[in-house]
Amino acid sequence: GAPAVAVPEVDAETGEILDDAPMPEHHMLVKEALERPIALTQDKISEYISYYNPQVKKLPGDTSILRKVKNAYYNNENFFSRLLIIWYIEYQDEETIMSFVKEYYGISELQLRVQIISMLNKRNHRLKPEDTFFFTGLVEDVASEIMWSEATINDIAGEVDERLIEALRHHILTFKSLLFELLKVLHDRKSIQVVQDILNNKDDSLENQLFAVELLDNVLETQMKKLVMPLIEDSSFSSKKERLQKTLLIYHLSCTERLKEILMANFMTVGPYIKELALQEYYRLTGDKTVLNAFAASYVETLNVTATSMLYNADERVYAAKMKAIESMHLDKVLQPDLLAYFIKWGLFSKERKKINAGVSEHMSKQTYQFNEGQTKVVTFDNTALSVDLPGLSFILKINQQ
Repeated sequence: GAPAVAVPEVDAETGEILDDAPMPEHHMLVKEALERPIALTQDKISEYISYYNPQVKKLPGDTSILRKVKNAYYNNENFFSRLLIIWYIEYQDEETIMSFVKEYYGISELQLRVQIISMLNKRNHRLKPEDTFFFTGLVEDVASEIMWSEATINDIAGEVDERLIEALRHHILTFKSLLFELLKVLHDRKSIQVVQDILNNKDDSLENQLFAVELLDNVLETQMKKLVMPLIEDSSFSSKKERLQKTLLIYHLSCTERLKEILMANFMTVGPYIKELALQEYYRLTGDKTVLNAFAASYVETLNVTATSMLYNADERVYAAKMKAIESMHLDKVLQPDLLAYFIKWGLFSKERKKINAGVSEHMSKQTYQFNEGQTKVVTFDNTALSVDLPGLSFILKINQQ
């Protein structure tokens, strides 16, 4: 067989490589990505944006760059491209930032929504009274999503793979981060930050936890309090449901109905990782092939592959190579599962111009960075050459640590 490669120890918290064990080159990629300068200037960001969107080239005296950047956000779903555009907008004036938030929040995936709202807070945005309504509406949406996830866990726990429950719990934590970012926009930023820090630090004493809850109780006005307090207090699902069912739609479904609902949920809020696990469980419990056929036609690679392999017991070669690359780089240990799903989708490419079985060819937008060979490294597994998007890897490691 192939010679054994010594695998270095990786610190699970920081993703840093421990001791001086020999490093296979794939780890060098992660190390290189971690060493890339994280503080990006506005010019550096627009240069990176142009790697993903060649039409966004900054010409001297070009005032339309902002419009081009916004169009690129809309037209190119690439996760790294969108992340960079949010960082670029952060440098603009308050009015530009606010109109960007209102225009693009809705078409952005959950992790990007967190980035968009935290951009407002980094800039110490002062909220105009007329914008309060918009952000209060977003808080209500987030509250609904959190309770939907809680209800989902309640309906399927004990009947499905524990990884799906874990993924949903993590999903709730991401929504809670978004909730706190929204509350910081609406209320006293420093107080909300104190509450968030205490509640995020599970080791904090009960006394501190109670202090945080009380502080939040004092900061929020009555309506907001009714909505938010049950979400963050450490109470059972049934007590949350009791307190919130007048305000939010909370309902019970059978396990398979709930799994089907996960599959039909909007991609902007429920990412591919949760759907992939739900698809496996749904098929295991129902044997229903029609759902598999629907997802075999999906352009979301993880779902397409999961469905195809269950339908035909076939392993997708390119995808299998991607999984080996991920394991070799230890990214499955380092990245949060939902971020890992983005990296698999947008950060690793096969050079083969393959038609996916349903005839959907890979999005052209995924190829854009290939005009910049200097920004990619090729790794080979199972005779399949994959390009690794190096800036993308460094960006995803950066937000993974936030």
